[in-house]
Parts: sequence; C-alpha cells; structure tokens
Amino acid sequence: MRRFLLSLLLVSLFGIFSVGCLQAKRREAVRYDAAMDTFHVLRLYTDITAQGPEDVKHLAALYTNRDHILLFDPIAIFKEAAAVRLDKEQALPISLGEHQARPDVFKTDLDLSQVNITPGQFFLSPAKTLCYYQQMSAPGKFIDQLLAKGSEALRTELLKEITQERDRRKNGGQRLPWEMARQEIVNGVDPAPAAPNVPDTGPVKSTATEPARPGPSMVVFYSDVSLAALDKCISDKTLTLARQGSTINLNFTVTSEDARAMCDNFTQLRTALHVRADATPQAVESARRKRAAIVQIFDALTITSPQNGSICASVEAVDIVDRLMAVVDAEEAAKTDSPAATPAPQAVPTTRPLERIIDGLRERGVPINEKLALPDIIPAFKKGSLPANPSANPVVPGTGMFEDVPTTSPGK
Repeated sequence: MRRFLLSLLLVSLFGIFSVGCLQAKRREAVRYDAAMDTFHVLRLYTDITAQGPEDVKHLAALYTNRDHILLFDPIAIFKEAAAVRLDKEQALPISLGEHQARPDVFKTDLDLSQVNITPGQFFLSPAKTLCYYQQMSAPGKFIDQLLAKGSEALRTELLKEITQERDRRKNGGQRLPWEMARQEIVNGVDPAPAAPNVPDTGPVKSTATEPARPGPSMVVFYSDVSLAALDKCISDKTLTLARQGSTINLNFTVTSEDARAMCDNFTQLRTALHVRADATPQAVESARRKRAAIVQIFDALTITSPQNGSICASVEAVDIVDRLMAVVDAEEAAKTDSPAATPAPQAVPTTRPLERIIDGLRERGVPINEKLALPDIIPAFKKGSLPANPSANPVVPGTGMFEDVPTTSPGK
C-alpha cells in the first residue's frame, strides 16, 4: 500500500523534463469520454532548450516521427518513457532527450494499434520560448490490459515482500505498530521539517536491533493473519488494480482490525500533511510547492473498507492530474509575479540561443506555428478541439533517429 501511494506521488509530480541534452518543462492533461469509454492524454512541453546542432537534429527527427511516437513505454508501469511504434505488437524504446544508437525491438502482447496517436506541433509561448504538444487516446479495454499487467507485477513484488517479512519475524523481528506507519509515510514523502514547532505525527519505536525490513512496504504493520490473507489474494488474483470508468482501484483483503487501522491512519495522514503544508513559511518556496503537491495528491486518494477486512484504495485519473496541474501552474505564476524574483546575474548559458534552435528546426523543414497561444492549449484539449497535425506522408518509423533505420515499413 505504501508503495502504491509513493508510486502515485512520483508519477504525478510534473516538472522539468531532462533526460539528455534536450530539456523542457512538462505539463500533462487527461480527459475521459464516458460515453465512448476512452481516455485522452495531452503531453505539453514548454521552454524547450538544446545544447548543440545534434540536439536540434534529434528534435527535428522526433517531429518527423510524430505519427509513430508513443509517450509511454508499453512494458513499464508508473514510468515516463517513450517508444516508436513499429506495428501493433512491436516498438523501439527511445530517448526524448538525445540521439542514440538503434535499440533492440521489443514485443508486447498488448495491441498497440488500439492507441491513437494525434500528432501535434511546435509553437511559441508568449515569452517566445519553444513549445510542443502531442495527444494520444486509448479505449478503456487497453487501459484495463495495462492495469492487468500492473496487477501481476504488484502481486509478484508483494509476494517477495511477504516472504522477506516472514523471514524477518522468524529471525526475531517484531510486527511494527500501526501508529508508526503514518509517520513513516509522512517522512517518506516529506522528510524535512517545515519549520520550528511543526507538530509531530506520532511516536516511533526504535527497531535498530531488529532484522532488516523488506523496503518501503506496509507488510511490516500487518498481523500474521493479514499476511496469510494477502497470500490468498495473490494466489487467487483478487489483489488487483481495476477500473471503474476513470477511477482506478487497488483491491485486497486483510483482517478487519488491520483494515480499520489502515483507514484510520490514512485519515490522520492527510491531516498531518495538511498541517505541515499550512505551517510552511511562504518564503520557503520549494518546500511549500512540494507540500502543496503532496496534499493535492493525497486529497485525491480515498481508502475505504467496504466490507470486513476488504480494502479499496481509489484515485480518479482526471481529478488527480487536474489537481496537480493547478498546483504547478500556481507556483509558476508565483515565481513570475513575485517582486522578489529578480534574477541574479547569470553565467553564459550552455544552451544554444533560442533563435538558432528555431532557425535550425526551420532549416530542416519543421514548421513552428506562431498563431497558437500557450494559455489556450489545455482548455482546447479539454474541449476536444486542439488541432491535430499529422504528416501528409508519414515516414518509416525511426527515420533519422538512430544510427541505422529500416528501409521498409515493418510487417503488420
């Protein structure tokens, strides 16, 4: 459960995209069409910068391949990645940030043709920085297939943790008290105190002499009976990530006592995070931004016990993304509007001047739309009116991106 919470936290923090020599600020939006049971995703990159001619070349190659680029890795869950789709079952993992050697093709049993790629376009922000957007959509059944893979991975990992925890207890380790769980999670996502006199979140009992614990896992707080119940959930595959519309649920079963303790601790956890966020001085901007984001994430989560011993942890996909984007946008606005935000003298930048990046793209035939307005992008996406920009003649997937590319399109 703790790993589930931390995973949601990590994948939901949108900020600087920097995986190589290309850098940008990343924004994301989601909308869900209930009538069609379809998820639509927008990825928006702003303030794109590059360090040299090879980076501009790679940026142009990404644009040329825009009809084929999936902005996620179909074989990974909770991880930002990208891939060039070759056909309905094959793709090439790629780096968005830098030119690379041609990677090995991977195959997946997911039907990648279910994902509709809606290519976007480069445009300029009001500050004349370079931006780009890309859209994708996928039916609910594809998301269900992703969740099924995520469920299997989660069950495999949890079984390892339960085995390690049982070994720990056989070697003299004790089951840890539930009052310790809350502070461990708070400290795990927000370790530094906000300011003097910020309330503590509860006592922690020392376990320095005990055997090593199985990583950031909640199994150390469960009774032996609950561990047996989790074993059964794993073996009969009732521990699942499942979907109801746009809401994602994690379902499993423990004892009634542990279920009540988990629900109570989660309620107290959210209260503790609000206390920390409210106590953070305005001057400590980085801590304030982080804590505001954490509160938004945990406010979007619910943990309930609908039946004796059952646990359902839920998050609504559109809601959690919108909450986080509101936080990020507010903080960006605060930086811009703050009279104290006078920039200090800067060293000579290592990135190429923006004008040369734009000129370099245009020299390679990449258009840049100077009529699009950055503030209109996400609202247009939410309305379903953000324009597509597909290639008139799509290239062979991977063209110009690697040291070698196929000369013919892969078979279907």
